[in-house]
Amino acid sequence: MKVPTYKQQTGFGIRGGGGRRITASMDLNAASAIDRAIGDIGDDFTEIYMRKLDIEADTEVDTAKKAIIADFEEEKSKALQNQNPIQAETEAKGKMRQILKQYQMGLKINPVTGKPFLSSKKSQSRFMSIGQEVYSSAIIDYVKKNNTRIIEVNKANVSFNTDETVNAIINAENPGDALENFKKLFSTNSFNPGILTKAL
Repeated sequence: MKVPTYKQQTGFGIRGGGGRRITASMDLNAASAIDRAIGDIGDDFTEIYMRKLDIEADTEVDTAKKAIIADFEEEKSKALQNQNPIQAETEAKGKMRQILKQYQMGLKINPVTGKPFLSSKKSQSRFMSIGQEVYSSAIIDYVKKNNTRIIEVNKANVSFNTDETVNAIINAENPGDALENFKKLFSTNSFNPGILTKAL
């Protein structure tokens, strides 16, 4: 294989006279080794850059997960204070769904940095399944707690209505009123169930 040779005239001579020609040659193996080294450095930089993006996305997803859990907890707490537990459940589910969408679309701003919790498409993509999982868990937890509330409210209502009807039976002035209140309390008719049948 022929080694390329390069010639160049210098602007000076040995004794100050005109220029002299110098000759330089490069070994092809040395040139390809340099090319490989430059390529390896480029690959290393690319790998480092991609890893940096992965770490950044993972960090954003982790931060967003913690923040959305806190947002869901706050929403659940508010909803559990609502006087109407059935209406509260519908509202809470809707609000939590909105919160999830804000995070997934990269619209939810981190108050510490002033930037979105999920600033890149990569972090938004990674957050999709995690956010959905956290959302489902929050809904299940809320519904369980709210159902307990509904049962307690229902028990209180049944107890109040039962007491009221029993008192009406006891204090009835005639047997017809007593019988009517007795049916109101104990009726098993599916078209007009009594208080205790409804409670069951």
